[in-house]
Amino acid sequence: EDLLNFTPLPINDRIKLGLVAVYLQKFTAEKNWKKLRCIPAGDWMRKYAGEKAYKVIWNPLLRGKFGKHADSVSMSWLWSRLYLRSKSRNGLNEELVYLDGGFKTLIDKLLLELKNKKVNLHPHTDLQEIKPKKNQGLSLHFLQGQTLNYDRVIVTTPNPIFAKLCPSLPEKYLDRLNKVKYRAAMVLVLQLKKQFMKDVYWLNISDTNSPLLAVVEHTNFVSPEKYAGSHLLYAGAYPGQTDKLMTMNKVKLFDLIVNELKKINPQFNKRWIQKHWIFRDKFAQPIVDTNYHTYIPPVKTGIPNLYLVNMSQVYPEDRGTNQAVRDGKKIAESIIAGAL
Repeated sequence: EDLLNFTPLPINDRIKLGLVAVYLQKFTAEKNWKKLRCIPAGDWMRKYAGEKAYKVIWNPLLRGKFGKHADSVSMSWLWSRLYLRSKSRNGLNEELVYLDGGFKTLIDKLLLELKNKKVNLHPHTDLQEIKPKKNQGLSLHFLQGQTLNYDRVIVTTPNPIFAKLCPSLPEKYLDRLNKVKYRAAMVLVLQLKKQFMKDVYWLNISDTNSPLLAVVEHTNFVSPEKYAGSHLLYAGAYPGQTDKLMTMNKVKLFDLIVNELKKINPQFNKRWIQKHWIFRDKFAQPIVDTNYHTYIPPVKTGIPNLYLVNMSQVYPEDRGTNQAVRDGKKIAESIIAGAL
């Protein structure tokens, strides 16, 4: 229904785009996605969805997500985004859900369970280096001077951080780590007195001149009653690691985004804002190009009993909570079973 009412595209293009989406969601078997690995997403969409659909929808979204790398993004990645987020897959209905109380509820419960099981936790410590030992164990050296020894170590950091933490990794493995490039992420979270967008949960920004990629009003999905009547708004983007959104001071960044939000809702002003938070991360989105499948770092690092599990390995899927839980559980079960 939303697509049929999308007037920036002529009706014929809307129908064609809808058929392409249905094809990718319903009729492309998982075993066939590898055929799409070496095809740029933009080229595929131009061919099958049409030039207008590409120009109005896919080009702005790909450039917002991957910037100057948009033309080389693999169609297998875009297929995964559409296919895995379809409403019904393999007989299962997939839904967007909210964890009551937020992720802090989950984290607090996990920490409690770990403490109850006598697991040693070391928060607020800065890891300096991971070193293999002669007996195939591993030692973790911290800036605070502490050294801890383990039989097995699972690393979940982004690839560039892992490469710095463990310079003794095999050269071929380090090469794979270094080949994976990343886009950064920036998000401004606003606690508002008023609703910003009526009946809109997620708004993609297709204006390539805008610094924002998406504006999400969380309390249009979850009731503001969960937040003492306040409204929560997320304004985010995937800039390059050295772009101004990542380097400018937070006061100027805040003003820049507020001015962008006024373009969406002219009535919006700073008096609506009760609190705000800015978050930035340099390693938010792996750049999934048409050669990506050839250099994904494997879980086994080449150093005995040292493993890597992170979002660069979920290809062709996009990074997400589901994949993190799945892969964490998988490696734990494999280690327990002696399969690694």
